[in-house]
Amino acid sequence: MQIAIVSGKGGAGKTIICLSLAYSLKSDVTVLDADVEEPDISLLAQGTSYEETKVEVKVPVVDQQKCTSCRSCITVCKWNALALVPNNKVLVFEDLCRSCTTCWKLCPSGAITVKEKVIGVIRHFTRRNVHFKTGILKVGEQFTAPIIWQLKTGLVDSIVIIDCPPGAGQNIYETLHKVDFCIIIVEPTRFGIFDFYRIYEVIKQMGIPAGIIVNKKRGSIENLKQELGLPVLLEIPFQKDYYSKLSPVRTLVDIDETYYKKFRELYMSITAKNWKNI
Repeated sequence: MQIAIVSGKGGAGKTIICLSLAYSLKSDVTVLDADVEEPDISLLAQGTSYEETKVEVKVPVVDQQKCTSCRSCITVCKWNALALVPNNKVLVFEDLCRSCTTCWKLCPSGAITVKEKVIGVIRHFTRRNVHFKTGILKVGEQFTAPIIWQLKTGLVDSIVIIDCPPGAGQNIYETLHKVDFCIIIVEPTRFGIFDFYRIYEVIKQMGIPAGIIVNKKRGSIENLKQELGLPVLLEIPFQKDYYSKLSPVRTLVDIDETYYKKFRELYMSITAKNWKNI
């Protein structure tokens, strides 16, 4: 089962909740850090020994001797990754290329070949019987999808928990592909609720069942529950001493043993019910 931890903004508590859920289940769990532009789960999980796998994509290489300057490649490239410059030379802007393969397949003179380009790595490590995979985008690169695709392949554990990128951009669509359930982290503020609706619309569009964890709860949230219209799976109160305690040990289950039971019950509630798409 794949469970995605999402929020409409950064700093809502996704990573802490992701780790707390994973550690409460203890075994047969893989955690994916899909925030490939700013991954942080290896810092919070305190992973120290890693294995790395390169993530490569194909980019075109133009043989200027064979090129007839017909512009076929430029016409078909919707990413504007190729351009014809003076002296009838075709330039390739590798950072814009999305490896769609169209240009080299359609080149009538066979002037375009391909090369592999490294855009990032997948980092593997194990901590407290939980397997971790972190996607890391190379500095200066912007094509995140191949890293997320590779991050989600070769999974062997029956439970997969995904620490998703914040917000509602293109990365989140790639990350939520084939996910079984979404846990939306909501802060009970007007800004937090505004951000909730951004990610809610994405999940609704993709037809994925979802529930809510209210983080940093202050006072009654009965009106908020009615406004959001989704089941509240867990309420985590705002307690200043929690945040000072989180610094050395990193997770809720470490600072309060009752959260072991709460997160395990949360997981059981997700797996036990026949959830409808939102």
